[in-house]
Amino acid sequence: MWERCLDIDGLCSREEYVWSILGLIINGLIYLSIVNHATQKLKSLSPLAYIIINTVIFSILFIPPGTLTLRRLGDGGNGTWWLWTLVLILLPNSIVFSFLKIATVLYVFYMLCQPSKSRTSLSAEDYNDVGNTKGE
Repeated sequence: MWERCLDIDGLCSREEYVWSILGLIINGLIYLSIVNHATQKLKSLSPLAYIIINTVIFSILFIPPGTLTLRRLGDGGNGTWWLWTLVLILLPNSIVFSFLKIATVLYVFYMLCQPSKSRTSLSAEDYNDVGNTKGE
């Protein structure tokens, strides 16, 4: 997983996605437990070191799932722009926005669960749309 953590153009099967996300969740829980015990010591030593360490670890934990999700959306035949819809989570709390947030998260989850679309099953016109413009 780590050798392709910044690759957003590749493909990602459902199995690879699930195992990778599960591993990242476990790593995140370990990180949170360590941070809860070490927060006071780090803050008292150097607030700048605390910020730098947290930023690096946060990046390590959250950049790979983002690229995995982009690859999984692309492999499922969906547009990768759907990941941007998760920004709706930042909307203020209200009944309408809460429904919109829940519906969006559930729909993106549904798209992540779709089976992979093989490149060989694409028609010639679809293949040209994907990026192979050799005949033009």
